[in-house]
Amino acid sequence: MNTTVTNEVALYPGELYIHTDPDPVRVWTLLGSCVSVALFNREARMGAICHAQLAQESLRDEDCTRSCPEVCRRDKGDSSRFRYLTCAFSYMLDELRKVGLDAKRLSAYIIGGFESRVGQKDFFRVGEKNIQTARELLAARNIPILHEESGGTKGRTLYFYPHHGELLFRYHGEREYSRLSG
Repeated sequence: MNTTVTNEVALYPGELYIHTDPDPVRVWTLLGSCVSVALFNREARMGAICHAQLAQESLRDEDCTRSCPEVCRRDKGDSSRFRYLTCAFSYMLDELRKVGLDAKRLSAYIIGGFESRVGQKDFFRVGEKNIQTARELLAARNIPILHEESGGTKGRTLYFYPHHGELLFRYHGEREYSRLSG
């Protein structure tokens, strides 16, 4: 794979990136309990990735997708308007659909969602909830998960190339990157 890029984008918690232009780009981020869902279509050279902090807007076990996207898409003037996975995912799909890529033409990766303290109360298992929500959202749209690198007790650094769907990641504290290609 050619990993030459013309632009690099840093993705912070609560942000997402949508790639629809022909110039190659590399998106990088650091993940702990947060999760990234990377969507792409190699033939169209388009994709998107989010860095979601929490699964959904509600802290209770209610399904926030009933109010999404109106409530969670409301720009509250902060840089983390996509901190909820349900909101970020919905927005990414809508934006890709606007340029002709509907869900059935996409593939996905799930990365992140570590647990810093194994055995903690269910309420605090943020990483696990993020991973499960990512799986459910992708399954509901029949988007195949080409690879999932999630859970565990170590954070990850990742580089995503949305124009061809390649993703490199490494665990924090390690030097070598693993390569995923869809």
